[in-house]
Amino acid sequence: MTNSNNGVSFLTFGQVKRKDATPSSNDFLEAAKTADVGVTGTDVKAIKIDEASTSFSTYDLEINTDQGLAWLATKVHHEEYGISNGKEYKRINTIRLTADLDMSAYNWIPFQFSCRKFDGQGHRVSGLKVNQSEAAFMSYNSDTLANLVVSGQFNSISTLYTNTAQYAAGLVRYNTGTIINCGVQQSTVSCTTTDNLDAWIGGLVAINHGSIQNCYMTGNVTCNSTPINNILSPDNRYKNHIIGGIVGENWNSVLNSYHTDGIVNISPSTTANLNVTKDDIAVKKTDASQIDCTTTPSLENLNQNVETHNTAVETGGISWSNWVITEGINNKFPVHEYKEDTDNPSYIKAKFTLLVQGNGEFKGRYYVSKESAESESATEERTFVADTTITVINGKSFNLTATPGKGASLNKIVQIRNTNEIALDNIKEGEPFTYNVVATDTLKAYFRTDTLYVENDTTVIGNTEEITEVKQISISDAGTEDKPAVIELGNVTVKSDEDPNKEATTTINKDSHVILQLSGNNSLGKLINKGNTILKFAENQAKTPNLSVTDVVNKGVLIDETGLIKMVQDENGDLQLSVNEETDNAVKEDSSTALTAEAQVSDIYNVIFLWQRWNGTSWADIQTTTETSQQPLVRTKSELSTSSTIKLTNTLPVTLNTANTYQYRCLITNSKADVSTTLTIKVEVRVTSTSGNPDPEPTPIFYKVTLPSVAGVKTVPSAGTYSIEAGDFFTFNLTLEEAYNESHPIITVGNQEIIPTKNGNYKIQTVTEDVSIVITGIALNIPTSNIVTKEEIIKVWGNKKTLHILTPQRTKVFIYTFGGQLYKTQTVSGEHSFSGIPSGNYLIYIDNKIFKIAL
Repeated sequence: MTNSNNGVSFLTFGQVKRKDATPSSNDFLEAAKTADVGVTGTDVKAIKIDEASTSFSTYDLEINTDQGLAWLATKVHHEEYGISNGKEYKRINTIRLTADLDMSAYNWIPFQFSCRKFDGQGHRVSGLKVNQSEAAFMSYNSDTLANLVVSGQFNSISTLYTNTAQYAAGLVRYNTGTIINCGVQQSTVSCTTTDNLDAWIGGLVAINHGSIQNCYMTGNVTCNSTPINNILSPDNRYKNHIIGGIVGENWNSVLNSYHTDGIVNISPSTTANLNVTKDDIAVKKTDASQIDCTTTPSLENLNQNVETHNTAVETGGISWSNWVITEGINNKFPVHEYKEDTDNPSYIKAKFTLLVQGNGEFKGRYYVSKESAESESATEERTFVADTTITVINGKSFNLTATPGKGASLNKIVQIRNTNEIALDNIKEGEPFTYNVVATDTLKAYFRTDTLYVENDTTVIGNTEEITEVKQISISDAGTEDKPAVIELGNVTVKSDEDPNKEATTTINKDSHVILQLSGNNSLGKLINKGNTILKFAENQAKTPNLSVTDVVNKGVLIDETGLIKMVQDENGDLQLSVNEETDNAVKEDSSTALTAEAQVSDIYNVIFLWQRWNGTSWADIQTTTETSQQPLVRTKSELSTSSTIKLTNTLPVTLNTANTYQYRCLITNSKADVSTTLTIKVEVRVTSTSGNPDPEPTPIFYKVTLPSVAGVKTVPSAGTYSIEAGDFFTFNLTLEEAYNESHPIITVGNQEIIPTKNGNYKIQTVTEDVSIVITGIALNIPTSNIVTKEEIIKVWGNKKTLHILTPQRTKVFIYTFGGQLYKTQTVSGEHSFSGIPSGNYLIYIDNKIFKIAL
């Protein structure tokens, strides 16, 4: 199911009208207005299934008469038609037919209605006559349709309002849910069209994105197309006519079903510039399945498949009905053996599972009937929590709540269907919402860590190959001076919302003593240190980890031993300390060289240069030099002309006698009162032998950095592949062309997002392998012109302040006024309605297509 309009999914029924009716006097509307609807209703009986107050109660409905079906079919527009009987029954769970209904006195028009499940209970709706561009009993099913037989004539015809496509089916035009134990019996499904229109024709379903199980269709399925493409412009050519005995176009699954006792035919079979596809069962699309489907049904084979399915149905799902052959019914072809049980009406069992990922709680509340002789309506409340599965009957209504834990927020709740995840709309964290269950239904709540609170002595964040993304990290009261807390950061990205007023930050709060151990690629946003922090590399790293920060602000004691941080500011934004990278040296044996460390500080400083050399197991001190602003004659400095920044230079003379590679580093510390910042410069010295033949100069290693060409983006340097020496960096910037300047570029290398510097440059700090840069998030600005384009699958229509949209897959919809102002945006799937929209003209933007509509 889909969760929209207060948790209600959609099955779409038909509107009916008398054959001799006029728009101003319509018998079916009169029948609906006078239908007896209520808890004791003779046409429609309402059965309350929860303990909520009347205005929020959920009901099952029993449809007893054709007048009751007329009331049901028009329910979505009762207010528009002035139908007030039964208006209190707004939340409907399961609809059941209690009798066979003859609708031959009416012309049937497919129409939308909001409900959960429809259970025909083995009954038949006969005498259906449909003559519309979209011809079917129901227009759309996204939940469960079971145990129903229909019969009649379903003819799709071109009308004045048909400008994109036609559909014909005996049962459902467009299915994304489950259809089970249903039949279209001794009926005609046909389409009269032209080859400038698309057409989908199926005996049961025109287009199937759901599951069809244990069903049948007997009768003719035909399409008659008049060729007119040769007189049309090329824009109106290359249409599709798709026809199948059970399903026109199948994208998902059809199981143990048959079509027989009729033809599947399209005429003419070929036409210039028209794609014609026909199949006796269904036109199968990529990854679709059609198992045990036939045009020559065998009672033995059908029932053998039923037995196999029902043996495994205890793990979740709906039981299949057995098949029988009865004299005088369906021309002696197999039909379902529906069980008659007046004391216990048919029901559907389903498995319901809740799952959770992240820091939060996901739980549900529901009601079940008590075994009480005193009251038929006595109920008791039950609860269940995530990572459990329960069995429910008759699509019980659930009140579900997703509550984030400390520092977390609800990212999304999805329904898992065939490994696909479909997001539910309009869910608010901490607030209950109503949900009804489809057979073998699973919901999963995803919680996102906005602020990760670290309060333990040892904490691992991320440390996987995948990026762990949070909005903020806050470390408080962790560790002591004698025993700092160890925080392992592995492939962590701190990324705020798109709101420019919200900043991604990693904060080490006062009274915290921590060691941040880095592995993989980490992007920490703005690093704010108020406590005592040491940055180190985690042990046994195959590659040098990367660290990306937008700014570093130090209000406590900060020591960076990684050499990845190059500049630190104080809380006022003034420079506290910055360092320059030193280039590696190469010398001969018994030669001397000087290693240089450069730092920039503000006017007042107290700087210590501590040189160390790696002895194979640890760093050994070599030389310590102190420079302060009170001893200007001791230091080497030059004042920069554009600021009061002071440049300090310190050298270390070294003489090396043995050929080898030596590692040096200089820890540069600047202290002022209780604030101390230490940054690291690392230098490698390669000593080559002077005896014999001199060692050849090492061959430099180069890696390829590929900068892509993306429409709407100009880069400096331009797109191409560049050779970068191992260990060097690569920098580029980008600008957006005017038609794309509303885009939000996202730059990634592997699974790490690259954050731009203040001047807009993107920098890959250290190139150690071939790199492919990826630029995403670029799209054309949404236009505001009155251009109207035709879309072959997407449909947009409206009436009475309600906008209707039908999409074949999950996508995002943008609704604009003609003045270019965004009115609403929402992700939808299948058929969706937006109600309460003010009257006026609107532009609807879907999948780079624009639709103009007046409401």
